Amino acid sequence: AGLVSAPVNSTAALGLLKEGLVHVAGTHLPSGAGGVREAAAQLPKDQVAVFEFATWEQGLAVRGGNPKRIRAVVHLARRGVRLANREQGSGSRQLLDAQLQAAGIAARRVRGYHDAPAAGHLAAAWRVYAGLADCCVATGSAARAFGLDFIALASECYRLVIRREHLELAGVQRLLDTVCQAALRRELATLCAYDTRQTGQRVA
Repeated sequence: AGLVSAPVNSTAALGLLKEGLVHVAGTHLPSGAGGVREAAAQLPKDQVAVFEFATWEQGLAVRGGNPKRIRAVVHLARRGVRLANREQGSGSRQLLDAQLQAAGIAARRVRGYHDAPAAGHLAAAWRVYAGLADCCVATGSAARAFGLDFIALASECYRLVIRREHLELAGVQRLLDTVCQAALRRELATLCAYDTRQTGQRVA
C-alpha cells in the first residue's frame, strides 16, 4: 500500500492520531519541544514515539520588494496592511498569536486576521502573490515558491509523532527508512533549505 496523506494542521494531525485514524502525525507547533509536549497532551507519553523530520524557518512572507515595508509583526497593525491568516490550531497561527501578544497588539487591529483563513503555507503565500494580502506567516520555502520576500521569525522543528504500537508496521518502517536516507535529506536541504542534520533521529 502507498502513503495516503491528510493535509491538515499540526493540532488536527495530532487529534487524528489520538483517534486512531492515522499512523503518523506531523507537527511543528511552536516551543522548544513542541511536537513532544503537544503529543503528550493528546496521548500518554509512553504511547508515542517522536522523530525529527526537519528544521525550517518560519516568518513573514511579503510581496517582492516589500512595498509595504513590513519587517516585523508590529507592522501588521499599520493602516493599509492586510494579512492572510492561517486557521486556528496551525503552528503558523500559534506563532503569530504569540508574537502579537508579546508586542501588545490586539488581533482586531490586524486587518485580515478574522478573514477566512488559508489552509496551508502555500495557500497563504499564494494569497500574497496574487495580491489578495500583503503578508502572511509561512515557511521560507513557501515564500520562495512564489518569489516573495521573507523575514524570518523563528526556527521550528517539524516532527513525526507515531503510536509506539505502530512502530513495527511495515509501512511505518518504510517511511522511517526513507526519512533517514541521505538522498532525501539532500533534496530537502537543496529544494526547501531545511536543516536536516537531525532528520530521522528519535527524540522521545
